[in-house]
Amino acid sequence: MASHKFRKLGTPRIAHELSMHLVDGGHDVFAITDNVPNVEAVTDRSYPVESVGAHFSLDSLPRFAKLVSRRCDVIHIHGGEQMSYYARLLAILTPIPIVFTFTFIPSVFRKSLPPSTRLMLACLSKVRRTLRSSGQIDHSITLSEFARERLILDESFTPADVSVVRYGISKDYLEADFDQIAAPPIVAYTGGPYEERGVTDFINAGLAARPSHPQVRFALLARDYLEFERLRSMTPDGIELWRPNYLLTAVKLVSLVVMPFRKHVSIDPPLSLLECMALGKAIISTPIGSISELLEDGRGWIVPPNSPNGIENAECSILDDNELGKRLATSAREYSRRSYNWDKAMKSIVSIYDKVCN
Repeated sequence: MASHKFRKLGTPRIAHELSMHLVDGGHDVFAITDNVPNVEAVTDRSYPVESVGAHFSLDSLPRFAKLVSRRCDVIHIHGGEQMSYYARLLAILTPIPIVFTFTFIPSVFRKSLPPSTRLMLACLSKVRRTLRSSGQIDHSITLSEFARERLILDESFTPADVSVVRYGISKDYLEADFDQIAAPPIVAYTGGPYEERGVTDFINAGLAARPSHPQVRFALLARDYLEFERLRSMTPDGIELWRPNYLLTAVKLVSLVVMPFRKHVSIDPPLSLLECMALGKAIISTPIGSISELLEDGRGWIVPPNSPNGIENAECSILDDNELGKRLATSAREYSRRSYNWDKAMKSIVSIYDKVCN
């Protein structure tokens, strides 16, 4: 199991949850990371961790190959396009089958990158499609149908070699029972001090909605103290700023969560959005990546990116209609707990492992 960093970022958290469930299922697991000190903060892991050094890079490939030699049956790597090229180079150095979970959609994520990086990755993608004889990933996993479709249509992946397996939400969220909602209502944003995640859109929408809803509290939820300090300088009167806390604890009193992404800068689908769905929160978001797939059929409210007015209108509609908010929250919770069932996910993943080994 390979991933960089472990708890704060979505990709490492997904890899960690999978590792824990594999161990619970009786499998031997060890993780490879590029930053062991960060891993030490994970107190609940029941598997060993090795490091390739400071970064996953060309220089670290021989060490990675040595670490896995005669030690595992399958290598499962999580990441985006750049990490997938690392996996393909690793495949040249080891005969061990490689499974790769795309937590970022290459063709969509490229649009959020600087032009020079975008061009480089687009060229690498064309080279990969031309040179198919070596350095192949044995099977790819995506976390949504949208992501699978993009790999097939945009990156020319063979359909039989790409599976959708929905996993990543921890049992803490799937089994949580938070029926308590604060009065007056709280509308929260959890994306940090980043324009690409829509922080200014949330602030402007909240300020516009307050005159018609003076009893409602609008809050920015910081995820760590670095974010807290940055958010403090941008938080106007009328918007609250909450100190960092475990997301599950922070949102338990929140009735409405707003995640107005402008770009594909989170894992796809965003893990924090899935976690809020599992907690039974009404959600407003934007049609970036797989988010539309998640929130369709009355599981949330979609607004255009860069649209404070759209956010304000959605907030007011939900705040003015308690039954609508309850329907959105209930549908989101039922979907996440039904679709992100770990027993179902583990059967699919172990079946993929068996397939590539045989």
